[in-house]
Amino acid sequence: MILTSTGDIPESIRRSLRQEVNFGCAICGCPILEIHHIVPWGQIKQHNPSEMIALCPTHHHRADRGEYNDAYLRELKRAPHNLAMISDAFTVQSEDLTVSIASNRFLNTPRILVVDDFDIISVAKENQYPLLDVNFFDKYGRWIAIINQNQWYVDRRLIWDMEYKPKHLVIRCKPREISLDVKITDDIVFIKGDLFFNGYKIEATDNDLFLGGKSAITLHGCTMMHSAVGIGIQTGRPLSFR
Repeated sequence: MILTSTGDIPESIRRSLRQEVNFGCAICGCPILEIHHIVPWGQIKQHNPSEMIALCPTHHHRADRGEYNDAYLRELKRAPHNLAMISDAFTVQSEDLTVSIASNRFLNTPRILVVDDFDIISVAKENQYPLLDVNFFDKYGRWIAIINQNQWYVDRRLIWDMEYKPKHLVIRCKPREISLDVKITDDIVFIKGDLFFNGYKIEATDNDLFLGGKSAITLHGCTMMHSAVGIGIQTGRPLSFR
């Protein structure tokens, strides 16, 4: 697997650049970010925050192709999308963090979905900004992408589609039958989609969570508060929740 993103950029610089753009792509506000060097890394061989900007993967790719000039990108550092359009930002105003996956509600429970003691989906919060941690595997068990605190690391050989509208993020890898839909409504983070782990399909609809296909096991209508783990699944025989 070839996972690429911000390389060896220090976490302190990545954090500073996320904060600079109010935790959203400087162009569109999407919360999933990569770091772009305005002056190409190959020319200066250093990570200078004044010459770097946080962009979503789509706009990062376009910036790498030279679609935006340096003056435009530097102006975006001064006035990024989430400062100009604050209402569009991927935020929750409540002091608590409530996550709903397939009609199951989790209050202040960051480890949302854990399979075989491995975190598949986690959601934390920095100030009012939800931070996603998601591990993407294909149905053959290959690790193909990671979201780590809203930073995107991906196998560049695969085709991904990422869409963002205010407070609504959709990520798809159609050839791999993978999708993730994250939407904030009434200060609740709603998650659904199709993922895999150890060859098992994990499907979260609006109402039910299925593991191993719709004929396997389901979970819906649960509520947990201040728990170490929201949904814990063991894939031994028989499949079981814990």
